[in-house]
Amino acid sequence: MLAVFIYYVELDNQCAGEKLGSTQLRCPEVFDNVWAYHYDSAYKGEWWRFLTYMVLHAGAAHITANLFLQTFVGVPLEMAHGPWRPLLLYILGVLAGSFAVSMFDEKVNLVGASAGAYALVGAHLANLCHYWHVMPFAWPRFVLFSSIFAIDVIYSAYRKYAGPDDSISYTSHIAGALLGIAMGSYVLDELPVARNTCCQLFRAYFGITVTGIVSSESGDNELYNEKYVIKA
Repeated sequence: MLAVFIYYVELDNQCAGEKLGSTQLRCPEVFDNVWAYHYDSAYKGEWWRFLTYMVLHAGAAHITANLFLQTFVGVPLEMAHGPWRPLLLYILGVLAGSFAVSMFDEKVNLVGASAGAYALVGAHLANLCHYWHVMPFAWPRFVLFSSIFAIDVIYSAYRKYAGPDDSISYTSHIAGALLGIAMGSYVLDELPVARNTCCQLFRAYFGITVTGIVSSESGDNELYNEKYVIKA
């Protein structure tokens, strides 16, 4: 992601002439890139856009926040579970973000890896719940990651509806986090210790409920012909 961002800034002039180090570094042109998710991608058969939008970012602050969150949350998960399980959750979170936008916020374009990053946050919360009795500092971790997610969603919603920037996506953030919570306790269920029974019951209920909601919404989905841009 960082390499792609540097390419657009330094080599392809996709950031309105700004260069690395600028305090005003923003790259709105990436929304028209062939890798960005477009609101009508599914109808055009451009299936790769549902995944490749994650490598594009709309500005320095955008990519910095995502890289920090991925490192802060992803590294501990990799240390405990290896690289492949967190990577699977990350990719599924990215797909969940674009799928959710296509169903609940149909008339937007999308760039950014926030959905994948918040899938790791959700997976970390699921991991905490699953191994609560053996997890060190369980309550502080739970409060920290829950607060990060809540503050981000509230701030993103404020900027979208009441602030000066209406190009922020909180739909993809929520979708990524829900995917991480729903799938994290399954994908990361590998350690040879006793599980939290309440968490196991919750994950079954949660999975059934989310599946029902998504199925119902997708059945009523319609195509809109307006074009907006949005960053995850």
